[in-house]
Amino acid sequence: MLQVVLYWGVTTGHFLRNFRSTVHVHQEGANLVEMPYHRPRTILATLLHQEPWMLLGGLDPGPDADSLLSTFWKTYKIQHPTHKIFSMGLDMARTIPMMIHGDGARTAKKQPLEVVSLIAVLGLDTKEDVNCHCPRPFCYSKDFSIDDPMVQKLNNRHHSYLHHFLMFCFPGKRYKATPGLLKSMLRRISEDLSECCQQGIYVDGDPRPYHIGITGLRGDAEWHSKTGVLNRSYRNVGHVNQIPCCHQCDAGAPGIPFESFRSDAEWKSTIGRTVPWSLEPPYAPIQFEPWDNGSSAKFFRYDPFHVFRLGIARNFCASAIVYFCNEGLYDFPGDDHSVPGRLGRAWASFLLFCETDGKKPASMRSFSKEKLHYSTTTSFPFVSCKGSDTILLLQYLKWFSGLQICHGNTSEGVRLVKKGSEQGLNFQGFHRHGLWLNPQCRDYICKMCRGFCHTYSRLAAHAYGRQMTLFGLVPKAHSLGHIYVDLESSRANQYTLNAGVWDTSMSEDFVGQVGRQSRRVGYKNLVHNTLLAYRIRMKFVIKRFKKNNRTR
Repeated sequence: MLQVVLYWGVTTGHFLRNFRSTVHVHQEGANLVEMPYHRPRTILATLLHQEPWMLLGGLDPGPDADSLLSTFWKTYKIQHPTHKIFSMGLDMARTIPMMIHGDGARTAKKQPLEVVSLIAVLGLDTKEDVNCHCPRPFCYSKDFSIDDPMVQKLNNRHHSYLHHFLMFCFPGKRYKATPGLLKSMLRRISEDLSECCQQGIYVDGDPRPYHIGITGLRGDAEWHSKTGVLNRSYRNVGHVNQIPCCHQCDAGAPGIPFESFRSDAEWKSTIGRTVPWSLEPPYAPIQFEPWDNGSSAKFFRYDPFHVFRLGIARNFCASAIVYFCNEGLYDFPGDDHSVPGRLGRAWASFLLFCETDGKKPASMRSFSKEKLHYSTTTSFPFVSCKGSDTILLLQYLKWFSGLQICHGNTSEGVRLVKKGSEQGLNFQGFHRHGLWLNPQCRDYICKMCRGFCHTYSRLAAHAYGRQMTLFGLVPKAHSLGHIYVDLESSRANQYTLNAGVWDTSMSEDFVGQVGRQSRRVGYKNLVHNTLLAYRIRMKFVIKRFKKNNRTR
Protein backbone atom coordinates (compact mmCIF):
# COMPACT_ATOMS: atom_id res chain seq x y z
CA MET A 1 0.00 0.00 0.00
CA LEU A 2 2.85 2.38 0.86
CA GLN A 3 4.43 1.74 -2.55
CA VAL A 4 1.14 2.54 -4.30
CA VAL A 5 0.78 5.81 -2.39
CA LEU A 6 4.37 6.78 -3.17
CA TYR A 7 3.84 5.94 -6.84
CA TRP A 8 0.71 8.11 -6.96
CA GLY A 9 2.63 10.91 -5.31
CA VAL A 10 5.45 10.76 -7.84
CA THR A 11 3.30 10.50 -10.96
CA THR A 12 0.52 12.90 -10.01
CA GLY A 13 2.12 15.28 -7.54
CA HIS A 14 2.72 18.19 -9.92
CA PHE A 15 -0.79 17.85 -11.36
CA LEU A 16 -2.44 17.71 -7.92
CA ARG A 17 -0.47 20.68 -6.59
CA ASN A 18 -2.07 22.87 -9.25
CA PHE A 19 -5.47 21.19 -9.31
CA ARG A 20 -6.84 21.59 -5.79
CA SER A 21 -10.27 21.91 -4.28
CA THR A 22 -11.56 24.91 -2.39
CA VAL A 23 -14.48 25.35 0.02
CA HIS A 24 -17.88 26.95 -0.49
CA VAL A 25 -19.64 28.10 2.67
CA HIS A 26 -23.43 27.89 2.65
CA GLN A 27 -25.65 28.93 5.53
CA GLU A 28 -29.35 28.14 5.65
CA GLY A 29 -31.06 29.14 8.87
CA ALA A 30 -29.02 27.80 11.76
CA ASN A 31 -27.25 25.22 9.56
CA LEU A 32 -23.78 25.92 8.17
CA VAL A 33 -22.17 23.75 5.47
CA GLU A 34 -18.57 23.93 4.23
CA MET A 35 -18.57 22.12 0.89
CA PRO A 36 -15.32 21.27 -0.97
CA TYR A 37 -15.48 21.78 -4.73
CA HIS A 38 -13.32 22.47 -7.78
CA ARG A 39 -13.46 26.07 -8.94
CA PRO A 40 -13.95 26.27 -12.72
CA ARG A 41 -11.07 28.76 -12.85
CA THR A 42 -8.77 26.26 -11.12
CA ILE A 43 -9.79 23.45 -13.48
CA LEU A 44 -9.35 25.54 -16.60
CA ALA A 45 -6.11 27.22 -15.51
CA THR A 46 -4.54 23.84 -14.67
CA LEU A 47 -5.59 22.29 -17.97
CA LEU A 48 -4.51 25.30 -20.04
CA HIS A 49 -1.13 25.24 -18.32
CA GLN A 50 -0.48 21.47 -18.51
CA GLU A 51 -2.90 19.81 -20.97
CA PRO A 52 -4.38 22.59 -23.17
CA TRP A 53 -5.19 20.15 -26.01
CA MET A 54 -8.07 18.79 -23.88
CA LEU A 55 -9.90 22.11 -24.32
CA LEU A 56 -8.74 22.90 -27.87
CA GLY A 57 -10.12 19.99 -29.86
CA GLY A 58 -6.95 17.91 -29.49
CA LEU A 59 -4.72 20.72 -30.80
CA ASP A 60 -1.85 22.44 -29.04
CA PRO A 61 -1.96 26.23 -28.54
CA GLY A 62 -0.97 28.11 -31.65
CA PRO A 63 -2.38 29.47 -34.92
CA ASP A 64 -4.32 26.27 -35.68
CA ALA A 65 -6.05 26.25 -32.29
CA ASP A 66 -6.86 29.97 -32.57
CA SER A 67 -8.32 29.39 -36.02
CA LEU A 68 -10.37 26.44 -34.73
CA LEU A 69 -11.91 28.58 -31.97
CA SER A 70 -12.52 31.53 -34.26
CA THR A 71 -14.24 29.29 -36.82
CA PHE A 72 -16.45 27.72 -34.16
CA TRP A 73 -17.76 31.06 -32.89
CA LYS A 74 -18.16 32.50 -36.39
CA THR A 75 -20.33 29.51 -37.32
CA TYR A 76 -22.14 29.43 -33.96
CA LYS A 77 -23.05 33.12 -34.30
CA ILE A 78 -25.19 32.35 -37.35
CA GLN A 79 -27.12 29.80 -35.29
CA HIS A 80 -27.33 31.82 -32.07
CA PRO A 81 -26.65 35.51 -32.84
CA THR A 82 -28.20 36.81 -29.59
CA HIS A 83 -25.67 35.10 -27.31
CA LYS A 84 -24.21 37.76 -25.01
CA ILE A 85 -20.66 36.74 -25.75
CA PHE A 86 -20.83 38.37 -29.19
CA SER A 87 -21.46 41.82 -27.71
CA MET A 88 -18.63 41.71 -25.17
CA GLY A 89 -15.78 42.56 -27.52
CA LEU A 90 -13.80 39.40 -26.69
CA ASP A 91 -11.11 37.88 -28.86
CA MET A 92 -13.08 34.92 -30.23
CA ALA A 93 -9.87 33.19 -31.33
CA ARG A 94 -9.07 32.89 -27.61
CA THR A 95 -12.56 31.99 -26.38
CA ILE A 96 -13.14 28.32 -25.53
CA PRO A 97 -16.70 26.92 -25.90
CA MET A 98 -17.85 24.93 -22.86
CA MET A 99 -21.10 23.59 -21.44
CA ILE A 100 -22.36 22.37 -18.08
CA HIS A 101 -23.83 19.00 -17.15
CA GLY A 102 -25.62 17.90 -14.02
CA ASP A 103 -27.25 14.64 -13.00
CA GLY A 104 -27.73 12.27 -10.10
CA ALA A 105 -25.71 9.13 -9.31
CA ARG A 106 -25.68 6.60 -6.48
CA THR A 107 -23.11 6.63 -3.70
CA ALA A 108 -22.61 4.64 -0.49
CA LYS A 109 -25.74 3.50 1.35
CA LYS A 110 -27.66 3.96 -1.92
CA GLN A 111 -27.85 7.68 -1.36
CA PRO A 112 -28.37 10.00 -4.35
CA LEU A 113 -25.21 11.85 -5.35
CA GLU A 114 -25.47 15.21 -7.13
CA VAL A 115 -22.72 15.42 -9.80
CA VAL A 116 -22.00 18.62 -11.77
CA SER A 117 -19.27 18.87 -14.41
CA LEU A 118 -17.84 21.24 -16.98
CA ILE A 119 -17.58 19.87 -20.54
CA ALA A 120 -15.45 20.84 -23.52
CA VAL A 121 -17.61 21.32 -26.62
CA LEU A 122 -14.84 20.59 -29.13
CA GLY A 123 -14.10 16.88 -29.49
CA LEU A 124 -10.52 15.57 -29.43
CA ASP A 125 -10.76 14.05 -32.93
CA THR A 126 -10.08 17.17 -34.98
CA LYS A 127 -7.30 15.25 -36.75
CA GLU A 128 -9.45 12.17 -37.44
CA ASP A 129 -11.96 11.20 -40.14
CA VAL A 130 -15.65 10.59 -39.36
CA ASN A 131 -17.85 8.97 -42.02
CA CYS A 132 -21.63 9.25 -41.90
CA HIS A 133 -24.12 6.63 -43.14
CA CYS A 134 -26.60 9.01 -44.77
CA PRO A 135 -28.04 8.24 -48.24
CA ARG A 136 -25.39 10.59 -49.58
CA PRO A 137 -22.40 9.62 -47.39
CA PHE A 138 -20.08 12.41 -46.35
CA CYS A 139 -16.65 12.31 -44.72
CA TYR A 140 -16.05 14.86 -41.97
CA SER A 141 -12.36 14.78 -42.74
CA LYS A 142 -9.12 15.78 -41.07
CA ASP A 143 -7.98 16.91 -44.52
CA PHE A 144 -10.32 19.89 -44.50
CA SER A 145 -8.77 23.27 -43.80
CA ILE A 146 -8.70 24.16 -40.11
CA ASP A 147 -10.91 27.12 -41.09
CA ASP A 148 -13.63 24.72 -42.26
CA PRO A 149 -16.30 23.86 -39.63
CA MET A 150 -16.46 20.35 -41.08
CA VAL A 151 -13.16 19.52 -39.37
CA GLN A 152 -14.66 19.97 -35.88
CA LYS A 153 -15.88 16.83 -34.11
CA LEU A 154 -18.27 15.80 -31.35
CA ASN A 155 -16.88 14.84 -27.93
CA ASN A 156 -18.63 11.45 -27.83
CA ARG A 157 -15.49 9.29 -28.00
CA HIS A 158 -12.61 8.28 -25.71
CA HIS A 159 -12.71 8.21 -21.91
CA SER A 160 -15.29 10.56 -20.42
CA TYR A 161 -12.64 11.99 -18.04
CA LEU A 162 -10.91 13.53 -21.08
CA HIS A 163 -13.70 16.01 -21.73
CA HIS A 164 -15.77 16.08 -18.50
CA PHE A 165 -14.28 17.95 -15.56
CA LEU A 166 -15.84 17.47 -12.15
CA MET A 167 -16.79 20.69 -10.35
CA PHE A 168 -18.60 19.25 -7.35
CA CYS A 169 -20.49 16.26 -6.02
CA PHE A 170 -22.24 15.58 -2.73
CA PRO A 171 -24.85 13.17 -1.31
CA GLY A 172 -28.14 15.07 -1.21
CA LYS A 173 -29.78 13.23 1.70
CA ARG A 174 -26.79 13.86 3.92
CA TYR A 175 -27.48 17.59 3.65
CA LYS A 176 -31.27 17.47 3.79
CA ALA A 177 -31.23 20.17 6.49
CA THR A 178 -29.96 22.59 3.81
CA PRO A 179 -32.13 21.94 0.72
CA GLY A 180 -30.82 25.11 -0.92
CA LEU A 181 -27.24 23.81 -1.02
CA LEU A 182 -27.41 22.57 -4.62
CA LYS A 183 -28.67 25.88 -5.99
CA SER A 184 -26.12 27.75 -3.88
CA MET A 185 -23.30 25.65 -5.34
CA LEU A 186 -24.62 26.16 -8.87
CA ARG A 187 -24.78 29.90 -8.25
CA ARG A 188 -21.19 29.92 -7.04
CA ILE A 189 -19.77 28.08 -10.05
CA SER A 190 -21.88 30.27 -12.37
CA GLU A 191 -20.30 33.37 -10.85
CA ASP A 192 -16.86 31.87 -11.33
CA LEU A 193 -17.62 30.98 -14.96
CA SER A 194 -18.80 34.54 -15.51
CA GLU A 195 -15.45 35.81 -14.24
CA CYS A 196 -13.63 33.39 -16.54
CA CYS A 197 -15.63 34.77 -19.44
CA GLN A 198 -15.12 38.46 -18.69
CA GLN A 199 -11.64 38.58 -17.16
CA GLY A 200 -10.15 35.56 -18.89
CA ILE A 201 -7.51 33.08 -17.75
CA TYR A 202 -3.82 33.83 -18.24
CA VAL A 203 -1.25 31.15 -18.95
CA ASP A 204 2.40 31.67 -18.03
CA GLY A 205 4.35 33.26 -20.85
CA ASP A 206 1.25 34.15 -22.89
CA PRO A 207 0.12 37.81 -22.75
CA ARG A 208 -3.27 37.00 -24.28
CA PRO A 209 -5.88 35.46 -21.95
CA TYR A 210 -8.27 32.64 -22.76
CA HIS A 211 -11.96 33.38 -22.21
CA ILE A 212 -14.76 30.87 -21.61
CA GLY A 213 -18.10 30.87 -23.43
CA ILE A 214 -20.94 28.71 -22.06
CA THR A 215 -23.25 27.38 -24.78
CA GLY A 216 -25.86 25.67 -22.60
CA LEU A 217 -26.74 23.08 -19.98
CA ARG A 218 -26.77 19.36 -20.73
CA GLY A 219 -29.12 17.29 -18.65
CA ASP A 220 -32.38 15.40 -18.44
CA ALA A 221 -35.80 16.97 -17.86
CA GLU A 222 -35.68 16.22 -14.14
CA TRP A 223 -32.40 18.08 -13.66
CA HIS A 224 -33.63 21.03 -15.70
CA SER A 225 -36.80 21.27 -13.66
CA LYS A 226 -35.04 20.83 -10.32
CA THR A 227 -32.19 23.30 -10.80
CA GLY A 228 -33.78 25.75 -13.23
CA VAL A 229 -36.75 26.52 -10.91
CA LEU A 230 -39.01 25.94 -13.93
CA ASN A 231 -42.73 26.64 -13.71
CA ARG A 232 -43.26 24.77 -16.97
CA SER A 233 -41.84 21.27 -17.25
CA TYR A 234 -42.83 17.63 -17.72
CA ARG A 235 -44.01 17.65 -14.10
CA ASN A 236 -46.86 19.99 -15.02
CA VAL A 237 -48.64 17.77 -17.54
CA GLY A 238 -52.38 18.09 -16.95
CA HIS A 239 -54.54 14.98 -17.19
CA VAL A 240 -57.75 16.95 -16.67
CA ASN A 241 -56.82 20.60 -17.04
CA GLN A 242 -54.64 21.99 -19.80
CA ILE A 243 -51.38 23.17 -18.23
CA PRO A 244 -48.21 24.39 -20.03
CA CYS A 245 -45.56 21.66 -19.76
CA CYS A 246 -42.61 22.82 -21.89
CA HIS A 247 -39.97 25.30 -20.76
CA GLN A 248 -39.26 26.56 -24.29
CA CYS A 249 -42.84 27.12 -25.47
CA ASP A 250 -46.44 27.28 -24.24
CA ALA A 251 -47.33 23.73 -25.31
CA GLY A 252 -50.00 22.24 -23.09
CA ALA A 253 -51.83 25.51 -22.51
CA PRO A 254 -55.49 25.81 -23.63
CA GLY A 255 -55.65 25.66 -27.41
CA ILE A 256 -51.95 24.68 -27.72
CA PRO A 257 -51.77 20.85 -27.61
CA PHE A 258 -48.27 19.53 -26.97
CA GLU A 259 -49.14 16.30 -28.84
CA SER A 260 -49.39 18.05 -32.22
CA PHE A 261 -46.61 17.48 -34.77
CA ARG A 262 -48.24 19.19 -37.73
CA SER A 263 -46.25 21.69 -39.75
CA ASP A 264 -48.56 24.44 -38.44
CA ALA A 265 -48.66 23.23 -34.82
CA GLU A 266 -49.69 26.07 -32.52
CA TRP A 267 -46.80 25.60 -30.08
CA LYS A 268 -44.18 26.41 -32.71
CA SER A 269 -45.21 30.07 -32.77
CA THR A 270 -44.90 30.35 -28.96
CA ILE A 271 -41.22 29.30 -28.68
CA GLY A 272 -39.36 31.83 -26.55
CA ARG A 273 -42.46 33.94 -25.94
CA THR A 274 -42.39 33.84 -22.13
CA VAL A 275 -39.89 32.91 -19.42
CA PRO A 276 -40.59 29.59 -17.62
CA TRP A 277 -39.57 30.75 -14.13
CA SER A 278 -40.75 33.20 -11.49
CA LEU A 279 -37.43 33.40 -9.66
CA GLU A 280 -34.12 33.81 -11.47
CA PRO A 281 -32.35 30.43 -11.93
CA PRO A 282 -28.97 29.89 -10.23
CA TYR A 283 -27.27 29.97 -13.64
CA ALA A 284 -28.16 33.65 -14.11
CA PRO A 285 -24.59 35.03 -13.68
CA ILE A 286 -23.51 33.15 -16.82
CA GLN A 287 -23.29 35.22 -20.01
CA PHE A 288 -25.90 33.61 -22.24
CA GLU A 289 -29.07 35.62 -22.94
CA PRO A 290 -30.93 38.25 -20.89
CA TRP A 291 -32.56 36.07 -18.23
CA ASP A 292 -35.78 38.07 -18.34
CA ASN A 293 -36.16 37.14 -22.02
CA GLY A 294 -38.05 34.00 -23.05
CA SER A 295 -35.28 33.01 -25.46
CA SER A 296 -32.99 32.38 -22.47
CA ALA A 297 -34.97 29.18 -21.80
CA LYS A 298 -32.95 27.45 -24.52
CA PHE A 299 -30.05 27.44 -22.06
CA PHE A 300 -31.72 24.21 -20.88
CA ARG A 301 -30.95 22.07 -23.92
CA TYR A 302 -32.96 19.06 -25.04
CA ASP A 303 -30.90 15.90 -24.66
CA PRO A 304 -31.43 13.35 -27.49
CA PHE A 305 -30.29 10.50 -25.24
CA HIS A 306 -32.97 10.97 -22.58
CA VAL A 307 -35.57 12.28 -25.03
CA PHE A 308 -35.22 9.37 -27.46
CA ARG A 309 -33.25 6.33 -26.24
CA LEU A 310 -34.38 6.59 -22.62
CA GLY A 311 -37.60 8.35 -23.56
CA ILE A 312 -40.09 8.05 -26.37
CA ALA A 313 -38.30 5.11 -28.05
CA ARG A 314 -38.89 2.97 -24.94
CA ASN A 315 -42.61 3.78 -25.14
CA PHE A 316 -42.54 2.91 -28.84
CA CYS A 317 -40.81 -0.46 -28.33
CA ALA A 318 -43.02 -1.62 -25.46
CA SER A 319 -46.21 -0.55 -27.23
CA ALA A 320 -45.15 -2.25 -30.47
CA ILE A 321 -44.45 -5.54 -28.67
CA VAL A 322 -47.80 -5.44 -26.86
CA TYR A 323 -49.52 -4.51 -30.14
CA PHE A 324 -47.98 -7.53 -31.89
CA CYS A 325 -49.11 -9.72 -28.97
CA ASN A 326 -52.66 -8.37 -29.18
CA GLU A 327 -52.67 -9.03 -32.93
CA GLY A 328 -51.69 -12.66 -32.31
CA LEU A 329 -48.45 -12.41 -34.29
CA TYR A 330 -46.65 -14.65 -31.77
CA ASP A 331 -49.43 -17.27 -31.61
CA PHE A 332 -49.21 -20.79 -32.97
CA PRO A 333 -51.94 -23.46 -33.00
CA GLY A 334 -52.56 -24.69 -29.47
CA ASP A 335 -50.87 -21.75 -27.73
CA ASP A 336 -52.67 -19.94 -24.93
CA HIS A 337 -53.76 -16.37 -25.60
CA SER A 338 -52.94 -14.93 -22.19
CA VAL A 339 -50.80 -11.81 -21.97
CA PRO A 340 -47.96 -13.56 -20.03
CA GLY A 341 -47.93 -16.43 -22.53
CA ARG A 342 -47.75 -14.13 -25.52
CA LEU A 343 -45.05 -11.96 -23.92
CA GLY A 344 -43.03 -15.12 -23.20
CA ARG A 345 -43.14 -16.09 -26.86
CA ALA A 346 -42.25 -12.54 -27.87
CA TRP A 347 -39.18 -12.75 -25.62
CA ALA A 348 -38.19 -16.07 -27.22
CA SER A 349 -38.48 -14.44 -30.66
CA PHE A 350 -36.34 -11.51 -29.51
CA LEU A 351 -33.67 -13.83 -28.08
CA LEU A 352 -33.58 -15.79 -31.34
CA PHE A 353 -32.97 -12.52 -33.21
CA CYS A 354 -30.17 -11.58 -30.80
CA GLU A 355 -28.51 -15.00 -31.06
CA THR A 356 -28.66 -14.91 -34.86
CA ASP A 357 -27.23 -11.39 -34.96
CA GLY A 358 -24.54 -12.12 -32.37
CA LYS A 359 -25.87 -9.61 -29.83
CA LYS A 360 -26.92 -9.76 -26.20
CA PRO A 361 -29.25 -7.51 -24.17
CA ALA A 362 -27.39 -5.48 -21.55
CA SER A 363 -30.14 -5.10 -18.96
CA MET A 364 -33.29 -6.94 -20.08
CA ARG A 365 -33.98 -10.48 -18.88
CA SER A 366 -37.57 -11.01 -20.05
CA PHE A 367 -40.72 -9.42 -21.42
CA SER A 368 -43.28 -9.38 -18.63
CA LYS A 369 -46.16 -7.21 -17.55
CA GLU A 370 -43.92 -5.77 -14.85
CA LYS A 371 -40.93 -5.09 -17.13
CA LEU A 372 -43.16 -3.43 -19.72
CA HIS A 373 -45.14 -1.55 -17.04
CA TYR A 374 -48.31 -3.07 -18.46
CA SER A 375 -50.06 -4.07 -15.24
CA THR A 376 -53.53 -3.57 -16.77
CA THR A 377 -54.89 -3.13 -20.26
CA THR A 378 -55.51 0.54 -19.43
CA SER A 379 -51.80 1.22 -18.77
CA PHE A 380 -49.59 2.82 -21.41
CA PRO A 381 -46.56 0.49 -21.55
CA PHE A 382 -42.91 1.41 -21.64
CA VAL A 383 -39.86 -0.79 -21.23
CA SER A 384 -37.21 -0.26 -18.56
CA CYS A 385 -33.85 -0.82 -20.23
CA LYS A 386 -30.54 0.77 -21.05
CA GLY A 387 -30.08 2.96 -24.10
CA SER A 388 -28.16 0.24 -25.95
CA ASP A 389 -31.07 -2.17 -25.43
CA THR A 390 -33.45 0.41 -26.91
CA ILE A 391 -31.45 0.34 -30.14
CA LEU A 392 -31.44 -3.47 -30.06
CA LEU A 393 -35.23 -3.49 -29.65
CA LEU A 394 -35.66 -1.09 -32.57
CA GLN A 395 -33.52 -3.36 -34.74
CA TYR A 396 -35.61 -6.35 -33.71
CA LEU A 397 -38.90 -4.56 -34.40
CA LYS A 398 -37.62 -3.49 -37.81
CA TRP A 399 -36.73 -7.11 -38.61
CA PHE A 400 -39.89 -8.70 -37.18
CA SER A 401 -42.30 -6.23 -38.79
CA GLY A 402 -40.45 -6.60 -42.09
CA LEU A 403 -40.78 -10.39 -41.78
CA GLN A 404 -44.54 -10.05 -41.24
CA ILE A 405 -44.88 -7.84 -44.30
CA CYS A 406 -42.91 -10.34 -46.39
CA HIS A 407 -45.41 -13.02 -45.32
CA GLY A 408 -48.35 -10.96 -46.53
CA ASN A 409 -49.37 -9.04 -43.39
CA THR A 410 -50.71 -5.73 -44.72
CA SER A 411 -51.86 -4.35 -41.36
CA GLU A 412 -51.42 -0.60 -41.03
CA GLY A 413 -50.00 -1.02 -37.53
CA VAL A 414 -47.28 -3.45 -38.65
CA ARG A 415 -46.35 -1.17 -41.53
CA LEU A 416 -46.13 1.86 -39.24
CA VAL A 417 -44.01 -0.01 -36.69
CA LYS A 418 -41.53 -0.94 -39.41
CA LYS A 419 -41.44 2.63 -40.65
CA GLY A 420 -41.02 4.09 -37.15
CA SER A 421 -38.22 1.63 -36.30
CA GLU A 422 -36.30 2.60 -39.43
CA GLN A 423 -36.78 6.31 -38.78
CA GLY A 424 -35.67 6.01 -35.16
CA LEU A 425 -32.52 4.07 -36.07
CA ASN A 426 -31.65 6.49 -38.86
CA PHE A 427 -32.16 9.48 -36.55
CA GLN A 428 -29.52 8.02 -34.21
CA GLY A 429 -27.08 8.46 -37.07
CA PHE A 430 -26.28 11.95 -35.77
CA HIS A 431 -23.55 10.26 -33.69
CA ARG A 432 -21.67 9.48 -36.93
CA HIS A 433 -21.31 13.12 -37.90
CA GLY A 434 -19.13 16.05 -36.96
CA LEU A 435 -19.93 18.94 -34.68
CA TRP A 436 -21.53 20.76 -37.63
CA LEU A 437 -23.83 19.21 -40.22
CA ASN A 438 -23.79 19.97 -43.91
CA PRO A 439 -27.20 20.71 -45.52
CA GLN A 440 -27.73 17.17 -46.88
CA CYS A 441 -27.02 15.44 -43.55
CA ARG A 442 -29.06 18.01 -41.64
CA ASP A 443 -32.08 17.55 -43.90
CA TYR A 444 -31.86 13.75 -43.64
CA ILE A 445 -31.56 13.69 -39.83
CA CYS A 446 -34.35 16.26 -39.54
CA LYS A 447 -36.53 14.20 -41.87
CA MET A 448 -35.99 11.05 -39.79
CA CYS A 449 -36.68 12.86 -36.50
CA ARG A 450 -39.82 14.53 -37.81
CA GLY A 451 -40.91 11.31 -39.50
CA PHE A 452 -40.62 9.33 -36.25
CA CYS A 453 -42.80 11.91 -34.48
CA HIS A 454 -45.44 11.71 -37.20
CA THR A 455 -45.33 7.89 -37.32
CA TYR A 456 -45.63 7.64 -33.54
CA SER A 457 -48.60 10.01 -33.61
CA ARG A 458 -50.29 7.90 -36.31
CA LEU A 459 -49.68 4.74 -34.29
CA ALA A 460 -51.28 6.41 -31.26
CA ALA A 461 -54.34 7.27 -33.37
CA HIS A 462 -54.41 3.74 -34.83
CA ALA A 463 -54.26 2.16 -31.36
CA TYR A 464 -56.93 4.53 -30.06
CA GLY A 465 -59.19 3.49 -32.94
CA ARG A 466 -58.63 -0.15 -31.97
CA GLN A 467 -59.41 0.69 -28.29
CA MET A 468 -55.85 -0.11 -27.16
CA THR A 469 -53.99 2.04 -24.63
CA LEU A 470 -50.71 2.02 -26.53
CA PHE A 471 -48.23 4.59 -27.87
CA GLY A 472 -48.88 7.19 -25.17
CA LEU A 473 -48.19 10.77 -26.22
CA VAL A 474 -45.92 11.80 -23.36
CA PRO A 475 -43.93 15.06 -22.96
CA LYS A 476 -40.75 13.45 -24.35
CA ALA A 477 -42.51 13.08 -27.68
CA HIS A 478 -42.97 16.85 -27.64
CA SER A 479 -39.31 17.32 -26.66
CA LEU A 480 -38.29 15.29 -29.72
CA GLY A 481 -40.43 17.68 -31.74
CA HIS A 482 -38.27 20.57 -30.51
CA ILE A 483 -35.15 18.82 -31.76
CA TYR A 484 -36.44 18.60 -35.32
CA VAL A 485 -37.81 22.16 -35.16
CA ASP A 486 -34.32 23.39 -34.21
CA LEU A 487 -32.89 21.56 -37.21
CA GLU A 488 -35.60 22.94 -39.49
CA SER A 489 -35.06 26.51 -38.31
CA SER A 490 -31.46 26.46 -39.55
CA ARG A 491 -32.24 25.43 -43.13
CA ALA A 492 -31.10 28.81 -44.41
CA ASN A 493 -27.67 28.30 -42.83
CA GLN A 494 -24.75 26.68 -44.56
CA TYR A 495 -23.90 24.72 -41.40
CA THR A 496 -26.10 23.44 -38.58
CA LEU A 497 -25.05 22.57 -35.04
CA ASN A 498 -25.41 18.81 -34.55
CA ALA A 499 -28.05 17.88 -31.95
CA GLY A 500 -25.54 15.31 -30.73
CA VAL A 501 -23.59 18.07 -28.99
CA TRP A 502 -26.26 17.95 -26.25
CA ASP A 503 -26.41 14.13 -26.10
CA THR A 504 -25.57 12.92 -22.59
CA SER A 505 -24.46 9.36 -23.43
CA MET A 506 -20.88 10.12 -22.37
CA SER A 507 -22.10 12.26 -19.48
CA GLU A 508 -24.02 9.27 -18.10
CA ASP A 509 -20.78 7.29 -18.23
CA PHE A 510 -18.95 10.07 -16.37
CA VAL A 511 -21.63 10.32 -13.68
CA GLY A 512 -21.57 6.54 -13.22
CA GLN A 513 -17.79 6.48 -12.86
CA VAL A 514 -17.81 9.30 -10.28
CA GLY A 515 -20.55 7.42 -8.39
CA ARG A 516 -18.45 4.23 -8.36
CA GLN A 517 -15.43 6.13 -7.08
CA SER A 518 -17.52 7.67 -4.30
CA ARG A 519 -18.55 4.19 -3.14
CA ARG A 520 -14.91 3.16 -2.73
CA VAL A 521 -13.84 5.92 -0.35
CA GLY A 522 -14.63 6.59 3.29
CA TYR A 523 -18.14 7.85 3.87
CA LYS A 524 -17.15 10.26 6.65
CA ASN A 525 -15.15 12.52 4.28
CA LEU A 526 -16.92 11.33 1.14
CA VAL A 527 -16.92 14.64 -0.76
CA HIS A 528 -13.25 15.49 -0.19
CA ASN A 529 -12.09 11.93 -0.85
CA THR A 530 -14.15 11.62 -4.04
CA LEU A 531 -12.67 14.84 -5.42
CA LEU A 532 -9.16 13.59 -4.62
CA ALA A 533 -9.84 10.15 -6.15
CA TYR A 534 -11.20 11.86 -9.26
CA ARG A 535 -8.08 13.99 -9.68
CA ILE A 536 -5.78 10.99 -9.25
CA ARG A 537 -7.66 8.86 -11.75
CA MET A 538 -7.97 11.74 -14.20
CA LYS A 539 -4.18 12.04 -14.28
CA PHE A 540 -3.81 8.32 -15.06
CA VAL A 541 -6.46 8.52 -17.80
CA ILE A 542 -4.61 11.44 -19.42
CA LYS A 543 -1.28 9.60 -19.15
CA ARG A 544 -2.71 6.45 -20.77
CA PHE A 545 -4.37 8.44 -23.56
CA LYS A 546 -1.13 10.27 -24.36
CA LYS A 547 0.78 6.99 -24.37
CA ASN A 548 -1.66 5.43 -26.84
CA ASN A 549 -1.80 8.55 -29.00
CA ARG A 550 1.78 9.33 -29.88
CA THR A 551 0.81 12.64 -31.49
CA ARG A 552 -0.01 14.07 -28.06
